Parts: sequence; C-alpha cells; structure tokens
Amino acid sequence: MKCFTMRVGAVAEGIETKDAAIRVGGTGRGRKFVSVPVPQGAEVVEGRLLAVPAKNQPAGAVLVAFRDHSGFRGGWSLADRQGVIVLAEGECAQGDAGRMGGGPEYLAVVADGGTATVNRSGRLYGKAATLRVRNAGGVLTVEDVAAVAATTAALAALEML
Repeated sequence: MKCFTMRVGAVAEGIETKDAAIRVGGTGRGRKFVSVPVPQGAEVVEGRLLAVPAKNQPAGAVLVAFRDHSGFRGGWSLADRQGVIVLAEGECAQGDAGRMGGGPEYLAVVADGGTATVNRSGRLYGKAATLRVRNAGGVLTVEDVAAVAATTAALAALEML
C-alpha cells in the first residue's frame, strides 16, 4: 500500500517517520500526540515511509497522513468521508498557548475510489477553502472545489452562446 502526506492542499509521496514511528499531532497545550509504530515489512527510505504491507486492504488502497490544513488563526475538518478509515487522530495548535487555531491530524487508509472533503477556515491568503481528496487506483489527487465549480459554470455558459 502506497503512502502519502497531504498538507495544506498539497500531496507528497511518503510519510515522515522519526524513531521508527509516524507522529500524528503535537505535544503541549491544546494538542494531542499519537505515535504509531512503523509496521514490519514497510519500505522506509531516508526517514520516509513509502509503502506498507496491505494485509487486510483491497488493491489500490493508500495510507495517508492528513497534516494540519488550518489557516492562520483558523481550523479545519475532514468531512464527507467515503472509504476512509481513520487509524489515528492527533491534535495540533497554533501559538504557545495552543489557542490561536489548529485542528486534527489523521493517519488514515483511503480505499480505491475513496473520497473526503477538507474544509479550511482562518486567514487562507488566497488558498482554497474547500478541497476534495480522491484515491483513483492508488493515486491520491486533490482539487479545489470552488475552482472546479467555476470552470464548470464557465463551460456551461460557453455552450449557451
């Protein structure tokens, strides 16, 4: 099963590991830290988990570390989950006191065809507020929901001319 990290709308192959574990969330006030051991037989290269054995998962499933997507002094949620199994959930926060913003972090299995929506809040500085995540045959893709809607509307308007 391939591994991916999703952070603020960008997808990267692999999941960072430290001390043979995947770290989810953070430590300190307003935070929750979870350490998930790297499974036996996993492929780790230079501290990045690239693949894990898929013992009870169908072909095409992927392991995803959903990192903090919150905007400045904002939060985020992972909604409309279909084919998404959360294995671990931590909490991260902004600011020393942990009360400026932040939100959950997840380690999850996304089945082939699985989807979820990332809803972001706070100061986003022009970045997308709503993202749609999709696993298409072991390839994780992300699209800006508002941009897709605008493109669809523009195409429909052109067809009416």
